Amino acid sequence: MEYNAIEKALLVLSTFADGNNPIGTGELSERLSLNKTTGNRIMNTLRKYEFLEQNPMTKQYSLGPMIAQLGKSIIQSLDGQITIIAKPYADRLRDQVGETAHLEVLSGNHIYLAYAARGSNPVSVAINVGDIVYPNTHAGAKSIAAFTDPEEVDKWLKKDLPLYTSKSTADASRLREKYKEFIEQGVSIDDGEYDENIYAIAAPIFNNDCRAVASIVIVAPYMRKKDLERDHVIRTLKETAALISSRLHCPKKYAEICKIHLQKYYVQPSMILNSQAVL
Repeated sequence: MEYNAIEKALLVLSTFADGNNPIGTGELSERLSLNKTTGNRIMNTLRKYEFLEQNPMTKQYSLGPMIAQLGKSIIQSLDGQITIIAKPYADRLRDQVGETAHLEVLSGNHIYLAYAARGSNPVSVAINVGDIVYPNTHAGAKSIAAFTDPEEVDKWLKKDLPLYTSKSTADASRLREKYKEFIEQGVSIDDGEYDENIYAIAAPIFNNDCRAVASIVIVAPYMRKKDLERDHVIRTLKETAALISSRLHCPKKYAEICKIHLQKYYVQPSMILNSQAVL
């Protein structure tokens, strides 16, 4: 197959995608079946515009500062566009399960309701887009807390957390135990802790370095709690979270992240996510 000049340059850059291992012109040209003169010309041009850099001692090439800048720009734009990226998935989740879907997003030291896809039978809940949600009462905020470094979460739990119902708790020890359960289950719940008439279930959304930066939530009247606990609903929720995470360039599978968090933060990691851990 014949490649034009741009395609050849892209093939050269793609060679460094797996670990950015330094490589010389001869080896790269052979690997890509390029004429050595052509390979040398392409790599010199990419070096000129800082897409590649050359080690003066070994003469080998690796990715240059322009690639680093482009990567940084992508990550910065994704962090600022989580809501835009996630909206279509929240809308589809609403249509798939027939219930309201919320997107809760971490920004600075607070977690906010960023988007609400209202179901055909909207839930009457006293929360609006832009409102702060809390890691002791709201399902999405809990899922973000469960997958966040415990030292950071400790700072959140030391704040004055609101108690909305008789089921609400601000006890840090009880909340940490709940977070562990949420990691084991792969989802978090609001079992009437924000509003006694509301039941919600959430799954975390991860960014490119596997940090929980948001959460997708299904919200329903408490009388439909059993419907939200059905396997296909939980599976659809997790699939939605995984799809959004992939758009944020999260490199790991959902179950793998759960296992890592259990092993990192808890002494006895349990069996991870039975048959539902397919993501």
